Amino acid sequence: MIIIIFNTVFCSLFIIYVYKRMKLKGRISLLGLTSLIFVAINGLPLPFIQYSPVSYYDYKPSGVALGRAFISISIFMFICTLFQQIVFKNRRPKCATKIRLTPLSVSIFFGFFFLAMVAFFKFFWFAGAYKHLGSTLLQPGYYAIREALSVELLHTAGKGAWSSRVALYFLFPLIMSFSCLFSRRGGKFYWVIFGISAIASNLISFVVAERVAVLFSLLYPVFCIYVMKKRDTLEKSILSFRFVKIIMVTMILVFITAGAIYQFTNKVSFSDGVLLGIRRIVFVPSMVTAFYYDAFPDTFDYQGLSYLHVVRSSYSSTYRGITTEDIAFQAIGTEGNANTSLLATAYSAMGFFGVFLISIAFCAIVGLVDKLTERLDNEYRFALLLPNTMGIILFSSTSLYVSMRTGGFCLVSLLGYAIILTSVVYRNRQVVCKQSYS
Repeated sequence: MIIIIFNTVFCSLFIIYVYKRMKLKGRISLLGLTSLIFVAINGLPLPFIQYSPVSYYDYKPSGVALGRAFISISIFMFICTLFQQIVFKNRRPKCATKIRLTPLSVSIFFGFFFLAMVAFFKFFWFAGAYKHLGSTLLQPGYYAIREALSVELLHTAGKGAWSSRVALYFLFPLIMSFSCLFSRRGGKFYWVIFGISAIASNLISFVVAERVAVLFSLLYPVFCIYVMKKRDTLEKSILSFRFVKIIMVTMILVFITAGAIYQFTNKVSFSDGVLLGIRRIVFVPSMVTAFYYDAFPDTFDYQGLSYLHVVRSSYSSTYRGITTEDIAFQAIGTEGNANTSLLATAYSAMGFFGVFLISIAFCAIVGLVDKLTERLDNEYRFALLLPNTMGIILFSSTSLYVSMRTGGFCLVSLLGYAIILTSVVYRNRQVVCKQSYS
């Protein structure tokens, strides 16, 4: 009971602090938004999962595991607060950087589009992935078909699976966000690029048949259009009393889409699919994370510095040591794949010191993106931050390394920054602007 009270109070105070700080600055930061979502999903619900009707094979975390989880999330919140309070203490700059596109920056954009389409056709057409389009989602036996598909396409060299994932999670999201931006100058042509990218990313996701990929590819174009259209007023709305309304509408849309996906994959009714979607998004990340705090160091020894960034699966080509399947078997006594978070991964490697190190790494990497985009106009800032959506989605159930490598978290913003660097930069009427802040 004491852990429940302390965890609820600390996590709630952190969420309020981050929200108030973004409101004070007048703009959303990637560090603030990501840490807020992570604590809301992986920290706040964790002590309550032992009372939840949703569980894995009646698994209930021990009191020791909950205590370790509370200490880990407290270390994470402390480091994030320190970075935001000390390193990013300044408020919004009075003069934002303006961007004027050059032929080189536009050429880089089309270079990204060309590479994405090459990756798409290599995987979808030449590797024969189109033959599996929708079959995994629509036929009975989702898990068995999904495993067979993984062996045939996703884990076979030369099929283009890796490059198609780069296109799906890195290039196409970046292309869609900049297409919305360039459409103000180039007209309908860029909307054609946007449409092609949206269709191609959906085709890849329906072949790969990972629920999170399908969810992302269906909703990202909608969010992209809405955010870029409302770029001048969106932050003001989010950081005002409309915040709760926007969150509720977004969550309802996500749960409905997830429910439809589960309806197909699990062959259940739509209402049951929605409940499964809510369970997967709200309860499962915290529940599965608890597996690791129960297992280390009581059952397994800490894995060491080389495992600070990832707990590997037995399917991995670099498979060695304790795997996610080992963790799942220890916790629930049956085969499974125990997804993890960046804190649980770091804890399994080096205990609380590992949590401390990965929290600093997280803040430094995300803070770099915030610093690079801090002085950009809203339209360019959102074009760089929006493609991190998949990385943020993965963040609650994967390590920082996997979120970056697979979901493009932060890396996709640095990739898109090449377009900014090759543009002509000029300032608004306050030409002499020596980092003045209000």
